[in-house]
Amino acid sequence: MRLLLLSDIHSNLEALEASLAAAPAYDRVVNLGDIVGYGGSPNEVIQRSRSLGGIFVRGNHDKAASGLMELTDFNPIAGLAALWTRDQLTPENLDWLRNLPQGPVHMEDLPESQFVHGSPIDEDDYVVTARDALEPLLASGKLGPVLWQLPENFHRDDERLEGWLELLPPGRHTIEFRHASWFVPEVYALLEGVDAALCLPVHPKMPLDLRLTSRWTYIRMHFAQGGW
Repeated sequence: MRLLLLSDIHSNLEALEASLAAAPAYDRVVNLGDIVGYGGSPNEVIQRSRSLGGIFVRGNHDKAASGLMELTDFNPIAGLAALWTRDQLTPENLDWLRNLPQGPVHMEDLPESQFVHGSPIDEDDYVVTARDALEPLLASGKLGPVLWQLPENFHRDDERLEGWLELLPPGRHTIEFRHASWFVPEVYALLEGVDAALCLPVHPKMPLDLRLTSRWTYIRMHFAQGGW
């Protein structure tokens, strides 16, 4: 199934139409919220969104514009835009907006997936850091290995690596180094200390060191042309 994911349209009809025109073929639309807010065409965007059908998840701006939440956590511009939007909405569109489902929303055809606007733990929480993204997955019990990729120009720095490894949240982590200077016993020892796996890259520019630094391993196949 090919899904078209729409999010944060914010009453911008022109941007929505441009996105739809550029989108590849799709089977179903999933709208991840913040349909209104900021922009000048809230009714038109709602009508266009409704005509597309599919799955909907409410966003915090949808809640604010429909009167379902206080504006105390909004910045002044966002708050004024929410109040203006509320005054512009037709009764039908206002009622529709108020009845958008709270995330996470599930789809029968994709039982392992869930659709959210903010964090799956709290719809009003922003996902800003890697830890913000990992915590809901940890809580779900469905988190697999997390792959961390270092830039090609990031040379070996044991002190920085050790400090960063100490900050990793619980879970299985594998580190993909993209500079040959990292493939040394001292680095392997740091990974072993936190049970992090050395990612084994099959790449023409990198050495293939079959060193295991954890109870499991991660092998990553790259393009034959040497692309990452």
